[in-house]
Amino acid sequence: MADEDSRGEPPSERRDDRDAPDTNNDGSSAGDATPASESQGPEHSSADAPPPSKEPVVVVKAPYNEHSDVTARTDEQIEEFQTKHKVKIEGEEVSKPIFKLEESGLPDEFVSKLKDIFGSSLSPLASYGLPAILGGRDFIGLGDSSMSEKVISFLPSVVMHCQRNKKNDSKGPVALLLASSCRQVRDIYKYFRDTGRSLELECLEISEETSNDREDFQSEFHVAISTVTTMQKVHASGHFDFGTISVTILYGVDELFDSNHAAAIDKILKDVHPERQLLAFSRSWLPDARSAVLALAKNPVIVQIGDVETSPLPSGLTVDVRVFDDEAAKKADLQSLLEETLRREDAGKTLILVKTKRKAKAMKKSVDHKEFPADVLIAGRGRSKASDRDAAMKDFKSGKVKVLVATAATLKDVGKEEVKNLVVFDFPASPREFGQLLRQSGPTLKVTKVYTYLTSIQGRHAPGLADLLQSAELEPSEKLVSLAEWAKSAAEGKGPPLPTAKEGGGDDDDEEADSDSSSDDDRRHGRGSSSHRDRDRDRERKRSYSR
Repeated sequence: MADEDSRGEPPSERRDDRDAPDTNNDGSSAGDATPASESQGPEHSSADAPPPSKEPVVVVKAPYNEHSDVTARTDEQIEEFQTKHKVKIEGEEVSKPIFKLEESGLPDEFVSKLKDIFGSSLSPLASYGLPAILGGRDFIGLGDSSMSEKVISFLPSVVMHCQRNKKNDSKGPVALLLASSCRQVRDIYKYFRDTGRSLELECLEISEETSNDREDFQSEFHVAISTVTTMQKVHASGHFDFGTISVTILYGVDELFDSNHAAAIDKILKDVHPERQLLAFSRSWLPDARSAVLALAKNPVIVQIGDVETSPLPSGLTVDVRVFDDEAAKKADLQSLLEETLRREDAGKTLILVKTKRKAKAMKKSVDHKEFPADVLIAGRGRSKASDRDAAMKDFKSGKVKVLVATAATLKDVGKEEVKNLVVFDFPASPREFGQLLRQSGPTLKVTKVYTYLTSIQGRHAPGLADLLQSAELEPSEKLVSLAEWAKSAAEGKGPPLPTAKEGGGDDDDEEADSDSSSDDDRRHGRGSSSHRDRDRDRERKRSYSR
């Protein structure tokens, strides 16, 4: 919700305005503006909000004016700064870094307020980000930087855009920030709300949880903060004019593109101001995300702080993809793998991941051996469930248990225990999720060898999995390449179709999916997770609060 605090004019305008104001924001086409509504989707966009026929406002840009102290900075001083902070720069005609806010060229009153919020020193990311963004350049920040280090890089530019709009009576948001999760949206909104209050910057949190209504979108706000999924609904329903947005911020590129939002982001950005700035921040710089972001950016300045993961899979990891016709052959091969490799004294500890709790229990029985005992981590509430998991992890850490069976929900209980072998018995929903699993768990668990299984029924994953391995400079097996070729020819209608049956097969997959939100006893006695009626009641209560 937009804050109801003072809405006076922001700090005094900078001498050189880069952008002309964006105008003609019209929210009259918005109906019931609740993003959570199931009835509003892309297919209704033409009926709800006919696209306005208007020419985009011409943006007049002026070059960034470098401070005299920055101009006097020598190449040796800059190189020393980059070495000290492990800074790598990529881009054409990159401005020299500024070391303090006074060198930004911003008005003294504005600098004073920023120093009250962020302090006097600048992070390496902001040292390059501030001059690049104030100069109108697209900007990509890489590395594990804090929220404040990212925000100070672009907040002054956003405030300047707001100030120009207010002086020229232009309405509508000037910045759109897209995050990967509702929790991240909430955290960023709270941070923006607190830091922006003294700068008279109004923010609107747009999420399923806030259940925004029409009045929210018609109120005055400058920064819209949302997930991609929710913003898709808002964009399709025409709740506000995206043409006034001149700054787009992708917060957490690695997570945004791991969630496969590239097409949705591209569609949204087509309706923002044609001369908008793109600002992107990411902890990693994987090939897919890199290609997608660079396709959206125009001559960006790329600043990397420290080491950044650029490979789709962790370094030092080997992946053995085993392809079989059916589930029974998978189970037989796992037994052979245990006998020949994983039960050797020097094999180290092994973690086996399966899809469901029922399958985890059955898998524990099948892999248990008197000389190499196995245990299982079962998700669920209650002291008994927690004590069972604690006991299993205690035995696993001590070495009493060498093989541990778990699911995605209980993987977090393994913590940072060293696991040499990871067996992904049930392949995830996509190669992208498989890569994400290995990137998140591989380094933490110190995994060196990964085994995973594909059946012919899952052949549609084979092309993507082969590409994933090749992009990580790993050689796919002949069977995987053969299955990938079969899947491609079947998709093109040039070959026999892939077999169709329930993935995973076997009776144990007919049971409930794994969940850490309720136990077997909870469901047996009707104490499981909230019903649809409860969720609807909670949502309506939140909606009434937001109004």
